Amino acid sequence: MTVMRQPRLTELVSSRICHDLISPLGAVSNGLELLQMREGASSPELELALQAIAAANARVRFFRICFGVSGSEAQIARSEVVGILNDHFAESRINIVWESERSVARASAQLAFLAIMCLERALPQGGLIEVVQNGKGWIWQGRGPALRPSPGEWAVLEGQPLEAPTPATVSFVLLHELTRWHRPGLSVEIGNGGIRMCL
Repeated sequence: MTVMRQPRLTELVSSRICHDLISPLGAVSNGLELLQMREGASSPELELALQAIAAANARVRFFRICFGVSGSEAQIARSEVVGILNDHFAESRINIVWESERSVARASAQLAFLAIMCLERALPQGGLIEVVQNGKGWIWQGRGPALRPSPGEWAVLEGQPLEAPTPATVSFVLLHELTRWHRPGLSVEIGNGGIRMCL
């Protein structure tokens, strides 16, 4: 029998916030698209508004996977995962490659997205993040022109406490906690060529 971890209050709050934001963001997006169709042409201001709404919607969907409730039985289709990642990083300097041909459990997607957030933080000038899921588990690799991993943040994944967690470093704390619960054995290799994480 599988023992399920009870969701924390913060996860429930995150899920509620993301859920309640998705609908109004979608409504605004639909309204702007209708306005664009009615006018028959797009203006720079309208395009800017559409881009901003699309970016906000992508972030909410991404954060909902990262910080919301993750029931291990729920599955997310590959197309949805790739769509969320592509939309989230569309306006960034990060290129993301998701190498998995099958759907993933929501709990696994949460681990994968949190690992991506950790790698993104170490690539302030952008770069490439590759995610591979095979029969043995997960592999994440991050490379970029200015790799800057903070030793204190990455040590959290090895069980070292972070003196003062911040919103920017919460992904490290949560990833460590979830891997200990769901799937222990996360390893991290940091070198001049990049960062490699295996689970």
